[in-house]
Amino acid sequence: MDEFQYIDKLKQHEKESLCTLAVDFILTEFNAKQCNQISQQIGKPSSDVQSHVQNLILLLTQATQQQCNEDEFKQLAILSNLDEESINFISDLYIQHKQSFIRGISNNSIKFPTYQDLEWRLDVKVNMNKEHETIIC
Repeated sequence: MDEFQYIDKLKQHEKESLCTLAVDFILTEFNAKQCNQISQQIGKPSSDVQSHVQNLILLLTQATQQQCNEDEFKQLAILSNLDEESINFISDLYIQHKQSFIRGISNNSIKFPTYQDLEWRLDVKVNMNKEHETIIC
């Protein structure tokens, strides 16, 4: 995954800004103003920054959905061709915010209808009919 090699070339504060933007998106919403500031800061077009943030979001959400522990997350990050410093930084970020990611993802996921047992309604209806017949007779 060459999409992550740009992170290795960033300064520490630039990595932090990009990761903060990704975390904010998962937990709340995308901040276009912050994205524009980061793009000016690192000298890349806003569309590139958005693409980089999307890749980070994908990595973080996949790890969250798979309920990766720290070692599993590091293995996943290694597959992304990140250097050791970036892996450790993003791994620490993942571990720090893991529970918030779980809540954020579950709050933003599609809620499908669930089966509810409505058998009791049939019992009530049958009993009401029997009582009604008893009163009439």
